[in-house]
Amino acid sequence: MVRTADRSPRSGAAFRVALHPERDCVRVVAAGDLDVATSPALEARLRELREAGFGRIVLDLRELHFLGSAGLRLLVQEHELARRDGHEFALVAGPPAIQRAVQLCGLLDHLPFVAPHRPSPIVRARRDHAGSRSASAPPGP
Repeated sequence: MVRTADRSPRSGAAFRVALHPERDCVRVVAAGDLDVATSPALEARLRELREAGFGRIVLDLRELHFLGSAGLRLLVQEHELARRDGHEFALVAGPPAIQRAVQLCGLLDHLPFVAPHRPSPIVRARRDHAGSRSASAPPGP
């Protein structure tokens, strides 16, 4: 687990990013306030992970306390980069206040949310498709 810290001017609290490499992806846990002061640190970390070859990134929002417009912009930007470049980017839903910010911006149906510790819909679709072509393929979840 690697942590980076920055401070939000809104609350003065430290913003942390923790990395949890898992089998075929990396789960990135953002904690604190994701705002104009802290989103560049998260953006840089996500870019480093893509450049290091991680094709699946799951951003876990459960430890966020605040999600500002710069943070929302970053979520949309990362989703668009993933679609353009052919890698996966998904989100684990945050606390009610965080999800409310996403909802108020009309992004709930546009951003790829997944349940914690479960494969993304893209992975399930690939497994299901592979299973339909081969009788020996393992069944999907």
